[in-house]
Amino acid sequence: MATRKEHNKRPGRSSSQLCRPTTRARIYARDKHRCVWCQRKVGGALRATLDHVIPRAVGGSNRYWNLVTACPGCNFFRRHTPPADFAARFGIEAPAVALRVLAAVGAPLPELAR
Repeated sequence: MATRKEHNKRPGRSSSQLCRPTTRARIYARDKHRCVWCQRKVGGALRATLDHVIPRAVGGSNRYWNLVTACPGCNFFRRHTPPADFAARFGIEAPAVALRVLAAVGAPLPELAR
C-alpha cells in the first residue's frame, strides 16, 4: 500500500487534493453545487470544499462515495464529528441531512461536458 506522500505524487494530484480535479468537479455537480449540510449554494465567492461523510480520522476513505460538497464553514465546524451529532449541534434537522447525504453518496457521478 502506498504512503500518503506516494499517493499524492500520482499524476494529476497535489498534496492538497483529495481527488483528481475532474472527480472533484463531478462531485460538486452531483451535489448541485450546494453544501449537503446547510444547503447553501457554493462556488464563486463561497468556495466549495469536499467533506468526508465518514471522517478519515475514523477510517473513512477518499473515494467519491464518501465525499460530499460542503461550504467552508460546515466543513470546518464538522471536522471529524459524525453527521448526526453535527446536525444536532447546529440545529439542522438530522433526518433531512441523512436523506441528503444518502442521496448524494448513492448517486452516480455525472459526466462533465467536454
